[in-house]
Amino acid sequence: YQQAYEPLLVFARDGQGRLCGLLTLAIASADARLVAAGEIQAEYQVWISRPELGDTFPLQAFREIHHQLPSSVLRLNYLPPGVPVEWLKNRQMKRRHLISAHRRPLTRFGDGSAIAASLAKRTNKNRLRQIEKAGRVTFEHVTDPQQMEAIIDTIIPYHDVRHMTFRVAAPFQEDPLRRTFALALLKIPGLVHLTILKAGEHLVTAHLGAVKKNEVQLGLIAHNPRFARQSPGKFQILFLSKMLL
Repeated sequence: YQQAYEPLLVFARDGQGRLCGLLTLAIASADARLVAAGEIQAEYQVWISRPELGDTFPLQAFREIHHQLPSSVLRLNYLPPGVPVEWLKNRQMKRRHLISAHRRPLTRFGDGSAIAASLAKRTNKNRLRQIEKAGRVTFEHVTDPQQMEAIIDTIIPYHDVRHMTFRVAAPFQEDPLRRTFALALLKIPGLVHLTILKAGEHLVTAHLGAVKKNEVQLGLIAHNPRFARQSPGKFQILFLSKMLL
């Protein structure tokens, strides 16, 4: 994305010159918008710092941003849980920010009984049988780079058709760099988790999500419109939960 954005780094160093705080931003070349690095492709947008600077670094960083770019507006879509926000009570910052809370849906696996119970429901078993008419149902964690590229090219039209239906937007069609970016992420070992649900040779659903320690974030999910009536995305998440458990 180097032609579309100019990097903007806000950082702090201690007395010995060691990095102790960093906020990665970018300026859009087309309209000079200030955005967090990754923009809409980054689920969480946040700074990092030493723990003891949790409320000091962001206060100073955003003061500097306002000083250097007084007319700019910066939106951070989601802050990760537990990020220090006490600094927002500062008198100057109170007049410059809006913050809102969002529920974060989580699947907790427990002993796996809830997953098994859902898969055992009559409606779900009937839907799976309908999918199986196209071939034997398999669920796979994909790690081979060449297979990943072929799957991405199958996912893209499924993904955009779904988004056109619900959001009147086609992310991959509107942003030709998105495919290249997705493939670049897949080449970094352990960064993302790609799984597919197939019926015979037919790709039914696929999911691509970022990995964070013992979590997988729900990210790019796509399903074959041929199987839409069988709610394949639900099975993708259930089988993924079973695999992760």
